[in-house]
Amino acid sequence: MKRIVFLCSGGGGNFRFIKRSIDLGVLSNLSVDAVIADRDCAAIRYAASEGVANHLIAYSQKEPSRLYDLLDGINPDLVITNIHKILDHRIVSRFNDRLVNLHYSLLPAYKGLIGAEPLKRALQLDSRIVGTTAHHVVEEVDAGKIISQSALAVDSATPLEVSMDRLFRSGCINLANAIDILAAAPTSGQPAAPFALVQSTFISPAPRFQTEILDEEFWQSLR
Repeated sequence: MKRIVFLCSGGGGNFRFIKRSIDLGVLSNLSVDAVIADRDCAAIRYAASEGVANHLIAYSQKEPSRLYDLLDGINPDLVITNIHKILDHRIVSRFNDRLVNLHYSLLPAYKGLIGAEPLKRALQLDSRIVGTTAHHVVEEVDAGKIISQSALAVDSATPLEVSMDRLFRSGCINLANAIDILAAAPTSGQPAAPFALVQSTFISPAPRFQTEILDEEFWQSLR
């Protein structure tokens, strides 16, 4: 069983998706052991409602000890860094191969932007393709090795909130794919296909888990 900790600052949509996917058996041999937030937010309130251990702490690069000590005590297999802070050298050095970030662009495009800003910038430039990148965390922002990516078509005529919801769904599946890749036991079987089309989004490499259960009812349950 691989143990996951989420670092959060906002709504916790990715955490909700992963937790729900584990509960429904979409993802296996995984558990979310804790949510750590640097501010009062929907993510930590949802964790409390689901009985997931949760911690509200102050964190900055100048005062990193509380977060470091918490992570060191939990010693998770993976840390998903959905926190709106740049992690300090000590934490990155200690947990480097276990830290995973989801960025809402096809890196290296729009490095350093967070939330909906990469999508807004892409639409301003009339981009036809946007996507998400799950990558390892290193000290340089958004520069770690890529684990998994997703891509989908957009157009500037579509309302931003609609495009953002599609990108969020694409990112959730991409993050699940990255977690599944990192949590998988070594195998001598056939490698994953280079990509797959899943709910109108391209995922690379192709997910090995079943996605049929991710219907509209599932997505609405995350709200």
